[in-house]
Amino acid sequence: MIPGGQILTHMEKSGSILDSISNIQRGFEIGRDQVFSHGDYPFITGSNVSRYIHTSLSYIYKETYLAFAKDDYYYTGERLLLRETGSSLTVLYENEKLYCNRSLYSIKIKNEKFPVKYVLACLNSKACQYYYSSKFKSETDLFPKIRIKQARLLPIPSATNEQKLSLISLVDQILKNKNENNNADTTSIEKQIDFIVFHLYNLSFDEVKVIDPQTSITKEEYESI
Repeated sequence: MIPGGQILTHMEKSGSILDSISNIQRGFEIGRDQVFSHGDYPFITGSNVSRYIHTSLSYIYKETYLAFAKDDYYYTGERLLLRETGSSLTVLYENEKLYCNRSLYSIKIKNEKFPVKYVLACLNSKACQYYYSSKFKSETDLFPKIRIKQARLLPIPSATNEQKLSLISLVDQILKNKNENNNADTTSIEKQIDFIVFHLYNLSFDEVKVIDPQTSITKEEYESI
């Protein structure tokens, strides 16, 4: 039996923590009562998002924006958003000017060795989910939340340019499919991402079986990836 701590150690040694390659800030400190279906500024909350994309838009009025605005750096350009609520990591890609509330963390990558879509693939992978659940998740939380201090410690593996480009290409396929249809089934693409990321974390096939007991891949198939 592979000990879970060994898997976490392998993952932690594979690259850099998220905090060292990015700037992270929580969204506007406002609740749902100040967010509407119409208004002056496009806005999203945790209820507007799913993995990889936002699925709908909300709005805030100018008065709310002026009272609660934060640095526009976190709400423009290429970035990731991580949903605070929930027991699993939900991370999406944004590249438009769009504001969000405190239920989302805005992540701006500052290290060019870690492309935004590459980091997105890693954070949404089964490996990273296993790391978060094993390291931080509390089974006693009635309303589970992902804390910003926990997000900062998530390990992002190093990779070759070829590996980065492979993952970015797969992420682009997911984004294309989901932007055409919010409910598009991208399971097969996400499985490809998972197995590439397993390798980036230097995980053996036995360790992969611990993380994903239901996997149908064989040891030979995994080692040939």
